[in-house]
Amino acid sequence: MGKMDSWIGHWQRRVPTFKAECAQAQASYLERLDKPLRTQEHVLEDIIHVCHKSLFWKENGFRVSHCNGRITHTNIPVMTYEDFREILVREGQQKGGILSCSPVVRWLKTSGTTGQSKRIPYTLHWIRQYRVPAIQTMWGFFGHDYPALHANPWATLDTQTVRDPSTEYVEGLPYQAISNRHPQVGSGDWNPPWYEAPWFTPTADASHEQKMYARLLWTLGEDVRLLTSINPSTLLSLHHCLLENRERLLRDLHDGAWTGANLRAADPVAARRFEAVLSRDGVALTDVWPGLERFSCWTAASAKLYKPQLERILGPATVLPFMSCGTEGVVTLPVDDDQDSQPLAVDQAFFEFIPVSVDMDALVRDRLQPETVALDQLKEGDEYHLVMWQGNGMVRMYTGDIYRVHGYYRGVPRISFSRRNGVMHSFTGEKITETQLHEAVQLCGIPNAGLYLCAPVWHETPYYAVAIEAGDAPSGESETLSQLLDGHLQTINIEYESKRSSKRLGQIKVITVPGNAISQAIEQEKAARKTLQIKYKPFQPDLSLLGIQQP
Repeated sequence: MGKMDSWIGHWQRRVPTFKAECAQAQASYLERLDKPLRTQEHVLEDIIHVCHKSLFWKENGFRVSHCNGRITHTNIPVMTYEDFREILVREGQQKGGILSCSPVVRWLKTSGTTGQSKRIPYTLHWIRQYRVPAIQTMWGFFGHDYPALHANPWATLDTQTVRDPSTEYVEGLPYQAISNRHPQVGSGDWNPPWYEAPWFTPTADASHEQKMYARLLWTLGEDVRLLTSINPSTLLSLHHCLLENRERLLRDLHDGAWTGANLRAADPVAARRFEAVLSRDGVALTDVWPGLERFSCWTAASAKLYKPQLERILGPATVLPFMSCGTEGVVTLPVDDDQDSQPLAVDQAFFEFIPVSVDMDALVRDRLQPETVALDQLKEGDEYHLVMWQGNGMVRMYTGDIYRVHGYYRGVPRISFSRRNGVMHSFTGEKITETQLHEAVQLCGIPNAGLYLCAPVWHETPYYAVAIEAGDAPSGESETLSQLLDGHLQTINIEYESKRSSKRLGQIKVITVPGNAISQAIEQEKAARKTLQIKYKPFQPDLSLLGIQQP
């Protein structure tokens, strides 16, 4: 049996159990949504059970009193990742028993708020009780809404997860992104039917472009129905790869080609059929896959800016909302096709909410015990800081995320990610902070530099525009400063560097303005609005304050 037959056989054997597992996970989740406070109580009890004998809890004398899904008293402070950083070093050396009493089997990598990568402990308990059930629940919703995703071995093109060989390690354990599902951790780990598909299997040192190309080559001429990703920028990147490699795709489809260890067999008939399709101007992904009816990705907050572009490349295909999540934990899971909000994932963590008006920086810095709000006390239309207790031992963790409440679903708040506390738009998950940008601007060494404004600019490839008061420098765009600032920011923020190297973000554009231009504009704005409540904010939605209009 050849490799092609082998992976199709795997798909055929796996589909029935996969569908059943995901349907069961979705049904269990919906049952828990009917009893949200009881579910929250069970989650908190589970976290306490797996953590209370850990060294972290014992050394600090942590105590928790709770009742009916609410914290009544605790001496555990609200903590940011920085507060966990030192204890995580010990956790890495011990591989468990420090933060929780479940062994750490992998470290999850994500960008930190200062550019230094975070490492989140991936424990057996967290995987089995929380992270894998969350994915199964979401795919249970996908399968219920759109059964055709199981129609054939090529029906689902999954770019939200990958299988990449581990290249980094912490104390002997793999250190990789949560989206990297290789290798599997036991038989209960995430195992979709396409796990052995040639476009999904690991290829050493494959670049972003190579992965995109392999996905296209292996699925051209096949009956793709569902295209999934986490960030919409990935879908645009796939389309860009299609446009940039039309001739190569046709040649490899006609002659056959190797992608890693797998041979894409020659298909001259398909190549001739696609020659006309790919020669068109404005070719869309639905031209390549006529049966493509659904796609999935983030749709809230700044991801909404991608809607016109997605409509252009995906035509009539409709969206299946993706879970709201991060490496640190899952926050919402989809139950319907609402693109603005989904219910709080009450079985994924214990959640506390703090009104957005609270100064979280001061609260965390001074180790203050906040008054928190339970899920049934949230007000529609209001925004809240989110505090999570996770089953990996990272308890009462504040990631800086702010969520907006849109209403309720079966007594559970429907929420959506609104913004990062103190952070501007994040087109593709790069999460640039004021601190990072300020450091990058300083490294440029601009003589007599003053204030600056930074704004996201929507374009075919989005980018950031930065207006800087540059003293006596000529006003206008500066390619030299643009390249310099872009390079410094890539060094400081690893996620930004990743998105730039994969061409999901364009180069920063620096515009120099006369000295005091920004401060004068702020004062004029105060006068026009007859208020003193307008403060200098480096991050802006656009540069209209300076009368600069971006395309």
